[in-house]
Amino acid sequence: MRSSLKIATAAGMLLFLLVILVPFWWIASMSFKTYEQIQFATSIYVPNPFTWENYTGLWTDTRFPLWLRNSVVTALVVTATTTVIASLGGYAVARLRFPGRESVASLILILYLIPPALLFIPLYRVLAELGATNHLSSLFL
Repeated sequence: MRSSLKIATAAGMLLFLLVILVPFWWIASMSFKTYEQIQFATSIYVPNPFTWENYTGLWTDTRFPLWLRNSVVTALVVTATTTVIASLGGYAVARLRFPGRESVASLILILYLIPPALLFIPLYRVLAELGATNHLSSLFL
């Protein structure tokens, strides 16, 4: 009984692993195929011939390097800024005694209940009125 349970568990885990990994394999194998192989399904599972054409086109024919740079800069600035501000605010709320401390802590917790997507339209309108909609610095907000 015990060994059949182990076999069933292993089979279930293997099936789950296949369900998770097969889409990633499919995406990776498609990226190394030519346009004709993708359109006409000439080689389904393994790219034949293997080509780097899609990746060279990505770096040379598009603005991908600029997009990647913008994403990295935005991620680094937002992460650093958020970490510093949250650390200072968390320290102040946890350690310092000031009037309204409980209200500030409650307000912070209540703000977590607001989905960030609700703020996109008002934030966009504010940025549009300031003329800052097409700037990298507006992403930092």
